[in-house]
Amino acid sequence: MSPDTPPIASRSGQARTLTSLSSDSALTMFLSFTWTLHIRITGGTMEGIYRHVWLNSASSLHVAPWGVYAPAIVHTIRSLSTVLVADADVVVRTSVVNSDKTSHEFVLRTQIRDPETDKLLKISTMPTARLSGENETTYEQVLDLTDVTLWDIKHPKLYSVETIIATTEGSKLDTVNTTIGIRSIRFDHEEGFFLNERPVKIKGMANHQEFAGVGNAVPDALQP
Repeated sequence: MSPDTPPIASRSGQARTLTSLSSDSALTMFLSFTWTLHIRITGGTMEGIYRHVWLNSASSLHVAPWGVYAPAIVHTIRSLSTVLVADADVVVRTSVVNSDKTSHEFVLRTQIRDPETDKLLKISTMPTARLSGENETTYEQVLDLTDVTLWDIKHPKLYSVETIIATTEGSKLDTVNTTIGIRSIRFDHEEGFFLNERPVKIKGMANHQEFAGVGNAVPDALQP
């Protein structure tokens, strides 16, 4: 592939959809530092790729990248031994993309698991939906949970939200797993920040990622 080949991403980083790749296709990335000359330079080591890069392969009908948002509405909080528990409604908003030119019917299923025990806590299946061609739509499901352990500083409990897009016959087209923590947060103008209805002092820090000799391209071996 020559440097004159049109890039798959624009200067803003919006990737194009590739629809006709063969088994021996090669994906090559070219970088031009001239696009970022306005950025402050530190020893000439700021340019380059400094994050993990991957290529997502999916069906034409799929969950949009970073297309699952799952905030929780926490109800009455209770103490149970050393942890906090509560009933909660997890509001899962899923953005589905149809990159085909024709419309497709599908079934959207969302389920929440406890990754420590692999216990299925709740499942929600939407009625068959139809999405028109070259379109993206967001769907909302509410999954109510009982006596879930809240994410807290001393006990950072996490749960897994599994989003599945399937055909009307049941064949899976796309599956996305999203890790969430269930907790309540609020700010009070007199008393400050509250996590799970308990006051917490927020302490900030400046965690710089540069490392001598590699600039921003810090390898995993040097990460804290």
